[in-house]
Amino acid sequence: MKPLKLIFLGFLFLTVGNLPAQNIYIFPEQPLEFGGFSVANAGGTVTISNSGERFSSGTVQLLNSNYHPAIFQISTDNTTPVEVIVEVSREPLMNTEGTAMIIASVSDIADTFTIQAGKPVKVKIGGTIQMNSGDYSPGTFNGNISLTVIPNSE
Repeated sequence: MKPLKLIFLGFLFLTVGNLPAQNIYIFPEQPLEFGGFSVANAGGTVTISNSGERFSSGTVQLLNSNYHPAIFQISTDNTTPVEVIVEVSREPLMNTEGTAMIIASVSDIADTFTIQAGKPVKVKIGGTIQMNSGDYSPGTFNGNISLTVIPNSE
């Protein structure tokens, strides 16, 4: 009886170890854009929410300009639903003069998403930048936010 159990467990392990690879695709549809603003000496923050609302704090004055959250589309060609976890990373924003501005945070997004062939999901990501003083040179600042999509194995 004992040898039979060992063979069964070994077969179960091989089945789990040979799951087919899942193709997951991430398409950036829209960049995160904070819009135009001016910063006085005391500094402050500019926030873009996931829904596209813009707020400021401190001595930051928002200017009439375009702003919006980042939008990524996540899809798969798998016909079986796949639950995925999305992680967001970011890097400093830089202008042409080499001045760096830090994205203090990115907005919370859902912990997991379920994707399936023909049923992609759109993930909207806002963020907050913080300026501690008016020492930033004017200009356009550019940087990257990245998504990592991990199949949820729970």
